[in-house]
Amino acid sequence: MASISELFEKYYAKTASPEERKMLLEQLARDEHPEELLTLLQAAWERDDAQAPYFSESESRRILNRILPGKIVALADDQRKKRPAVNSTWLRYAAVFILVAGAATIFYLINRQEVISPNPSFTQVSTIGPGTNRAILTLANGEKIELDSAGKGLIARQQNAQIVKLADGQIAYNYDPKAVLKGELMNTITTPNGGQFQLILPDGSRAWLNAASSITYPSVFNGNRRNIQVSGEVYLEIAANEQQPFTVAVNGVTIDVLGTRFNINAYDNEEAVKTTLIDGAVRVSAQANRQILKPGQQAQLSKGGLITITDDIDLKQVMAWKNGYFDFKNADLPNVMRQIERWYDVKVTYKGKTPPVVFKGKMDRNVQLSDVMLFLAKFGIKTTLEGRNLIISENQ
Repeated sequence: MASISELFEKYYAKTASPEERKMLLEQLARDEHPEELLTLLQAAWERDDAQAPYFSESESRRILNRILPGKIVALADDQRKKRPAVNSTWLRYAAVFILVAGAATIFYLINRQEVISPNPSFTQVSTIGPGTNRAILTLANGEKIELDSAGKGLIARQQNAQIVKLADGQIAYNYDPKAVLKGELMNTITTPNGGQFQLILPDGSRAWLNAASSITYPSVFNGNRRNIQVSGEVYLEIAANEQQPFTVAVNGVTIDVLGTRFNINAYDNEEAVKTTLIDGAVRVSAQANRQILKPGQQAQLSKGGLITITDDIDLKQVMAWKNGYFDFKNADLPNVMRQIERWYDVKVTYKGKTPPVVFKGKMDRNVQLSDVMLFLAKFGIKTTLEGRNLIISENQ
């Protein structure tokens, strides 16, 4: 009989036969190898695509229901250093396990005032699914094209540029670089709540738009500079061209680049405009303030106009949205729920005091809203869904 190590590795590599898959699930359900399984799952955590789901929703729910009750506890601040070793082991075991299962995941909750016990009395049903590839292209003449429903191939023309939808769903621009152009025709791609999109800019640069975001750019970059504007959250990979510098304008911030990769988070309901450099070099300017970023640094522009630089940023957390998951490391409930609002296209409201919890862990962006609500319920956070209004009540 194959060991759980062999079965898990085959399952992870997606080479397991139906019989081996069944054997693995049976062994996992019996909890016969917790220490060995913990080691395997912790190794999977370190892999780049560890957030991908490997179990069906029904299997994930069964595993969650077996592991969560009585195993994971939330700790008050003064108990963090006093938790028993057995709780710590089960905490890590269940956390990584749930991650690989692909269900709504979290490592643990920390309540700043009291211990929260799991609440299994979740009975709500939500049919609201996660976001999808949705966006609207607005041409220079005001014409709007719904990109998710547009067919592949040529979808519009702007001056001598052809706008095409590629086989993978991205938008790209084809044009004759020798053509003589007069002025610039500006295009805008906008994603709604519950939408995301990718495009290739006319110069070959690439842009990924998170939910509730936009990017405005010319159909052809024909001046001495390449200028664009963005809002919301956008990740950019800029094609190098020293003869035509690239500039991004966002909420009072100007970002000058040559060739680089960086992420911009500039939602109106966030505390600061955050520019995070993955590699290359950028200069961030706001009014009279200027700062040059190095890879791994993040510039934050406060609403008061002050630029602060933070070193050693967790780049995996910054790029989580682009890579298909949420990373809630050290995030409080309002922070988490702002992300949920944008991705699931819901309005979050609070009744009573906001539950004072801090999250750690990751969650696949493809889970249903009901999975998010189920997770919150297990930690005593009451949720009620009325239409697209998600109501958060005080801890039960």
